[in-house]
Amino acid sequence: ITARGTQRTDSTHVLAAIRNLHRLECVLEAMHYALNQLSAAAPTWVQQHVPLEWYARYGLRSDQARLPKDASKREVLARQVGADGYQLLDEVWAADRAPSLRDLPALEALRQIWVQQYYRCTAPELAEVRWRTSAEQPPAAVRITSPYELEARYCTKRDTQWVGYKLHLSETCEPEHPDLITQVLTTPSTTPDCTMGPPILQDLAARDLLPGAHLLDSGYVDADFLVTAQQHQIDVVGPPFGSYSWQHKIAHGYDLQAFVLDWEAHQAHCPQGHTSVTWTPGHDVSGDPVFRIRFDKATCRACPTRHVCTTAKDAPRQLTVRPQAHHEAMQAARQRQETPEFK
Repeated sequence: ITARGTQRTDSTHVLAAIRNLHRLECVLEAMHYALNQLSAAAPTWVQQHVPLEWYARYGLRSDQARLPKDASKREVLARQVGADGYQLLDEVWAADRAPSLRDLPALEALRQIWVQQYYRCTAPELAEVRWRTSAEQPPAAVRITSPYELEARYCTKRDTQWVGYKLHLSETCEPEHPDLITQVLTTPSTTPDCTMGPPILQDLAARDLLPGAHLLDSGYVDADFLVTAQQHQIDVVGPPFGSYSWQHKIAHGYDLQAFVLDWEAHQAHCPQGHTSVTWTPGHDVSGDPVFRIRFDKATCRACPTRHVCTTAKDAPRQLTVRPQAHHEAMQAARQRQETPEFK
């Protein structure tokens, strides 16, 4: 491996070795799986506590059973499965003589899936088990898709849809040398590529395998990665996260690059020479530190170029920027992207 040579990193999808299940199939299969494990671990307990009709309802795998096609009948079946599942969980947790049953993987899978798929009220006069609506489903990053593999997640990336994981591969790409894999990292499928750049560099640094130039697509090249790469003296070659603001798209609009930031004075100056009135530290939705900058309302309303700056009817122009090192690294990468050499 050439010291401080050129490497590239990209991600690909990894399919979980499971059958894709829709919601009703998933809860049916969870009951089938739980009852099978219980039967193997405590057959006498199962004979004493499992109703006879459950053998017909859950004896077959969900892909072998014939499910009703009518939506209302599927809803009735889903509620019945939910009530059966809670009955089973209640009896297992009440089995003082068999506490080990609670530790069965299939019972824990059933418990987690029921929390995600059903709403249960235990108040005496309001007791009910309700099949959650699609809007009440948890986000894909935590939603269980199969009782047999609780960590597999559903994800989409452009035209690709899959249930499983994501694999990040780094390899050398030196002319006239073999391509050698230097780093492999597996993550949940819903983990964004942009969060993996710094961990990849830190792992390469720990094994003295850092590149001098690193080729990546825009999924990795965000401000955190650019700052980390600067700290390790790495030339990042790849398009950064683009500015998708409408001001940027119309070419002559006042996007973030059109404003001059005075970091020491905590002020911003717009292209018309006006100065911001507030500079407030905070955090974005991901918890990363940002500064929120606001200009004077009356000044913005009277500005002749307001139409290329903001679409707000009354509110003044506001900016949200990352800390100085992150902001400047991203702006430099965007400016470099526009050069003939980069293209």
